[in-house]
Amino acid sequence: MNSFYDIDFAQLYKQHLIAYRYHDVTAEKWDKKAVRFAETFVEKENSYTRQFLDKMKIEPTDSVLDIGSGPETLAIPLARLCKQVYAFYIYPLNRLYQRGIQAELTFLQGETGGLQGETYQDLQNAVEFSLGTLTELERQKLQAFYQQKQQSQQKISHDQAR
Repeated sequence: MNSFYDIDFAQLYKQHLIAYRYHDVTAEKWDKKAVRFAETFVEKENSYTRQFLDKMKIEPTDSVLDIGSGPETLAIPLARLCKQVYAFYIYPLNRLYQRGIQAELTFLQGETGGLQGETYQDLQNAVEFSLGTLTELERQKLQAFYQQKQQSQQKISHDQAR
């Protein structure tokens, strides 16, 4: 591996989902986990956070994007070490943590669980971002799925089987 650009993030993410089955966890369960995680790892000094941050070698001039920030387990300590942290967490619990922390952190909010796009190409791009390049047959099936949802005026959401 020579650089950041050599990493196949789509493949790593796919392997991660299979190994840990996080894709089966509902938003409500993540919110409950986030509360426990906040109590254990954010509100107290702990070895997990300390070791993780030590390995990152953050500089005061760095900007960090924390994707899946949850209760800001890493974002809050990172904000003390670097220039700027962007914490991205799609579930509504993070709104509780925005109060009083806004001076240090910037939060991005998105619609939970829905396709953020307007065309079939947007859907294909989102799927390929997570799973990698689709075969021609997979594209045809995805397009048929998309057209069926469009005709019935149904929204497309994550983890939707049909």
